[in-house]
Amino acid sequence: MIRVLAITHENEKITDLTMDNVDFSLYKWWWIDFQHPSMEEVKELQTKLHFHPLAVEDCIHSMQRPKLDYYDHYAFIATHTIGPEAFNQHEIDFFIGNHFIVTFHHETLSEVSRVWNNLPEANEIHMWDEFKVFYEIMDNVVDNYFPIVYQLEDQINDVEDNPNNLSMNIQLDTLFALRHKLLELRHTINPIRDLFYRILNSRHLKNLIEHREYFADLYDHLLKL
Repeated sequence: MIRVLAITHENEKITDLTMDNVDFSLYKWWWIDFQHPSMEEVKELQTKLHFHPLAVEDCIHSMQRPKLDYYDHYAFIATHTIGPEAFNQHEIDFFIGNHFIVTFHHETLSEVSRVWNNLPEANEIHMWDEFKVFYEIMDNVVDNYFPIVYQLEDQINDVEDNPNNLSMNIQLDTLFALRHKLLELRHTINPIRDLFYRILNSRHLKNLIEHREYFADLYDHLLKL
């Protein structure tokens, strides 16, 4: 599914658009969301949006390390979110250029849908742009890390503080499994932290400076995990 949203120069939000009927030059900025796209829809990343084949290939072959690549008129950013139920990782890819953002994900993700559905109307939309959308999505992603980390740490502490509740072998197996999960989680979070360090120090993302304090706050949150 492909969703198209555009903001006019009068700060009006337009949502009844498709890739076939939109003239992007008419708008102040726009957001296209590829949500669980078909292969035919994936092709439109190249045929209609003219993104580099290597960036499109990164979208197709998901679950790579978080990354930041620069192309002529946009940046490609790959990030990961984590499902709270089974600690499953899900990739969210971003194409960000002047006056546009494109999000790409193989699953329906609440972190993206929440921002899409809560995008304000004209009285506040003038404060938004492509980097504000990116920040709001990643703020949801980072917020989701904390309860998962705390849950694992609490489970580890519970096993360590109550050794009599389990036999020695079961206790060690349980601790090993929990610590392994926590280590895997940190292996996900640490590259995201490094990614934000690169973003904050990038000379290519000039428009980001208007929101720099927000991204610095996200980076500070990641340092606490």
